[in-house]
Amino acid sequence: MVLFSHTVEAQDAHYWFKQHGPTSNFLGGAVTGGVRDNSAIFYNPGATAFTTDFTLSIQSDAISYSNLFIRNGAGQDINMQQGILESAPQMFAVSYGVKKRPNWRTSFGFLTTNYSNFKLRARNEELVDIYPANGSDEIYVGSWNYRNRTREDWFGGAITHKIGDNLGIGLSTFFTFRSYEYVESKDQNIFIADINGNFQPKRYIYYSDNIDGSAAGLLFKLGVAWEIKDFKFGLSVTTPRAQLNFLGNFFLNSSRYSELSGPDSNLIIPNYTLQYEKAKSTYKSPWIFDVGVMKNFFDTDLYFRVAYYSKIDVYQMIEPTDPTKISQLISGTIPGSGRVLMANKEIWNFGFGWNRQFTEKFGMMAGFRTDFNNLDHEVLNEANAVVPAISYWNIYHLSGGTTVTILKHKFTVGITYSHGTDKNGPQFFNLEPPKADEVFKLPDATAQAYYDQINLLIGYVYNF
Repeated sequence: MVLFSHTVEAQDAHYWFKQHGPTSNFLGGAVTGGVRDNSAIFYNPGATAFTTDFTLSIQSDAISYSNLFIRNGAGQDINMQQGILESAPQMFAVSYGVKKRPNWRTSFGFLTTNYSNFKLRARNEELVDIYPANGSDEIYVGSWNYRNRTREDWFGGAITHKIGDNLGIGLSTFFTFRSYEYVESKDQNIFIADINGNFQPKRYIYYSDNIDGSAAGLLFKLGVAWEIKDFKFGLSVTTPRAQLNFLGNFFLNSSRYSELSGPDSNLIIPNYTLQYEKAKSTYKSPWIFDVGVMKNFFDTDLYFRVAYYSKIDVYQMIEPTDPTKISQLISGTIPGSGRVLMANKEIWNFGFGWNRQFTEKFGMMAGFRTDFNNLDHEVLNEANAVVPAISYWNIYHLSGGTTVTILKHKFTVGITYSHGTDKNGPQFFNLEPPKADEVFKLPDATAQAYYDQINLLIGYVYNF
């Protein structure tokens, strides 16, 4: 038995895996009410009304190490484990006042809101009795290869108006671009001994699905910020993504091939290759309702945030614009061929933050946030369609950092730790030897996933 697995930044079904801003990340992202820097363009554009300087902000993952262990991930006692080191930028933003309009401010920013890059491989070799009537063991070789890379970037701006001394209202507009690269293949070889004891091929099965493409859209975020005494309140509402079909498209290639002999000839495995060029792409996002509050106690600030993400029903991510007659025939007669589906559960996430300014130049921060998995496995049938997401565990994040201010420069540095586990999850694929009348062994819910990640983050703000 030989096994190997590898993955990077392995989160493809979480809304709060990435937070943004030189300080917001260390406060658990719980800043909808108390944000007062350029990350307000993402959390609450109304809060920009309470900033006064022309500022520039940069935030990045300086270095990140993640570890994933999945017991029984590819079958009983077929485990997967990985560890990876990487770095990635997260945010760049500027904000400034409108000339001759002291109560108006504008902001512009670039955010990487989602990044996942799964790379998983597994292989199983056994000498096992699959055909009892043969009177001897057969050689079984099975392998599974999986690659799923997703990245989503937001480019946008915000306009904010301050009403009186205590109220700010703002609107952010974001152009979003989401790219996909998905490859999954699985194969099986069975060799049977002849009368001379030489092994001859008896069964060969190969499945492959390849998807490459992008989806673009527009969304809007309305934010309100209100200050009263030692409290800061915030509310933001984010619209679902409006699809820009002329900017995104997908390529899909789905193949099934088999060579069967003897009793295996009774197995029903359609052989085909289905391909779509420049298919219409769809990616949906939820309504988001986000509320936060900050309370000041002398030199200490306490933050709380709660956000609701609406349910997204099952939808087809790829729709061929001009399929060939052969592709129409294949997709119409073979169940599941050419179907790429997605569905998301409604989610509530919570975050808490703590900040204390010890001197004018030095402060410390800490935070906690939930990050519940949004993939709706109950309505998605991975056996009859491609579902371009694989994680199923919830994640919890702890963070802590410091701020150092030198003249007009503000530096932040700190660490975030993420942990997730699920002890009754679905197997990714089952590489155990099948029975004589089975094509592949069906996956079950005995996988146990353990995920940990630690990030060193740095941030910089310059006030002009």
